[in-house]
Amino acid sequence: MEEMKIYDLCEPFMEIINPLTIDQVIKLGEVLALDEDDRLIDFGCGCGKFLAVWSKAYGVTGTGVDVRDQSVRRAREILEREGLSDRIEIVKGDGKEFEFEPNSYDHAMCIGASFIWGGFRNTLQGMIDALKPGGKLIVGEPYWRKEPVPEEYLNENPGFTNEMGILRIAREEGFDLEYMIRSSEQGWDNYESNNWRGLNHWLDHNPDHPDRQQVIDWMRKNQDLYLEYGREYLGFAVYVLRPINK
Repeated sequence: MEEMKIYDLCEPFMEIINPLTIDQVIKLGEVLALDEDDRLIDFGCGCGKFLAVWSKAYGVTGTGVDVRDQSVRRAREILEREGLSDRIEIVKGDGKEFEFEPNSYDHAMCIGASFIWGGFRNTLQGMIDALKPGGKLIVGEPYWRKEPVPEEYLNENPGFTNEMGILRIAREEGFDLEYMIRSSEQGWDNYESNNWRGLNHWLDHNPDHPDRQQVIDWMRKNQDLYLEYGREYLGFAVYVLRPINK
């Protein structure tokens, strides 16, 4: 089974596919002073929950892009359920390859999906052309809470840096940090546990599947890494980045 398919199995009990809460998403919308005139694009939108929450609460319009069939289907279902399909478009495709009209979005976002471009710096470079003058980037990114990181865990997560590294890269790419929201340990526990819950749900309903042992092994490795290293060393935050004031 391809790893991307295993991620699909993880997510039936989640709509926010990262360690944040609805309250934190709402708070970010307040910080951005979102309103019905704002148009956003979300690269790697997952189930589209950020766009759905902000459209319902603040009236924004926009586009979500995701490469996975299941994410696109669930995002469209959520928007239909909330009566928002006429305000938010969900496109299936690789965010890196998505062709957008330059300078056409008030804000561009990528929450926990910088792997689309191969890292944090490349993500800023990949999204910047989408912004209208004065627009902001909203980027959710894992970071090292403490260092040195044990080699075994470091090898599982190449390319991550600490928060000072994130700040340095943002400034080098022409952005100041305006605001940030961090996940809590409870947020991480809830996110990881829901992954395991989804996998166990699949295992309960697929006792004879040929890939069953692969899924069990993947889940147990994930649990081992999280409980031994992840809770101690890995954080997650969303950063609101604005063009540097000169």
